[in-house]
Amino acid sequence: MQKNPYARLRNVLFITLVITFSILIAGGLSIFKNEAPRPSQIVNEQGKSLATKTQLISGQATYERYGLGDYGSYLGDGAYLGPDYSSEALHIYIQGMYKYKAQKLFNKNWSNLSGIQQEGIKGQVVKEIKKNRYNTKTHQLVLTDAQAAGFKYEEQYYHKMFINNPTEAGLPENLIKAHDAGLIKPKEIK
Repeated sequence: MQKNPYARLRNVLFITLVITFSILIAGGLSIFKNEAPRPSQIVNEQGKSLATKTQLISGQATYERYGLGDYGSYLGDGAYLGPDYSSEALHIYIQGMYKYKAQKLFNKNWSNLSGIQQEGIKGQVVKEIKKNRYNTKTHQLVLTDAQAAGFKYEEQYYHKMFINNPTEAGLPENLIKAHDAGLIKPKEIK
């Protein structure tokens, strides 16, 4: 009876593959189990809908369809030509909150406030933005009035960038309109 000289190597390979793929599968399941929740609806404090889960998923599909990941990046994984959308979006969102609070509290534009007034608003925004407003029972994300204003400000900014953009390096002018020759629906742009 002749022993297979590769039997031991085959067994080591098999055990290594089983362990490796078990780790990969467990990691994948953990990612899906621990992913950030997608709210069924984003609403303001009065309950008015700002965005739905369907719109969020559609927005992700639009991002992918137009190759925006080839232009910029998200979650800090390295931008090629454009911005890191995660940090840029947060910055724009907060700028919108600043502008809202400047008007609401002082009836002035943000740029016309004193340094002390601006610092006071910045402190309020930091405190406001750190609070988790996701309701796990209703699956709704409830934004304050300032956050809702930041959301709208951000929406307007990206609309201008991707629809009416004249000179952004590496980003074709009127990217979305040019891509679909004007056949795109306004809701998809939003």
